[in-house]
Amino acid sequence: MTLSKWRTTKIPSYYFTEIEEALAASQQYISVSEFIRTAIEEKLEENKADKDFLLLKDLVFTETRIKQIHDVIAERFHLDEKDMLKQNIQSLIDQSLDIDLISFLAKFMKNFAAYHPFKDGNKRTLLVTVDTFLRLNKKKLKCEARKDKETEDELFFWQNSTQQKTVEQIKKFIKQHLQEYTSKNDVDEEIRLSVEENKVLLEKLAR
Repeated sequence: MTLSKWRTTKIPSYYFTEIEEALAASQQYISVSEFIRTAIEEKLEENKADKDFLLLKDLVFTETRIKQIHDVIAERFHLDEKDMLKQNIQSLIDQSLDIDLISFLAKFMKNFAAYHPFKDGNKRTLLVTVDTFLRLNKKKLKCEARKDKETEDELFFWQNSTQQKTVEQIKKFIKQHLQEYTSKNDVDEEIRLSVEENKVLLEKLAR
């Protein structure tokens, strides 16, 4: 296995701290590039379930695809404002990257809410983006939503949108709401299904 197989090459900074400490403790000459390559591969071996997510990441987490999801939301729920406030979504994706799937999604959810790239529909776009990606990874978010009352899951997305949730709290939320899922392996179809199955929650998040 070599890193050339991976479409994602940016590595969280805390892994480099581990690498620097190991190099400092070593009594023999080590090729730094070889050491880094091996260390990263070991991390990936420890998290075999996360390998696929690294390969699939670019199917959903791109500026073009997130804009597409926002357009779907705009068409389905008639947003007041369809325009973008900020253009560089890719930068917040890069800032969120982590080898661990749940950590990556938690960072993205927090960063996306803070960045607020669209004039309207940010909470809904965020929900469908994360859920679509999980669906491609044979999981999905199982969130409770009711037309007659506010649920804890709905409240979570409102609080996240105002930066009231930490990364650890978001990670806990994701883990508690994961459900096994048989993926259609089609991004457009998973976007459609995510919107349809989360219709009530998406409607509530518009208010």
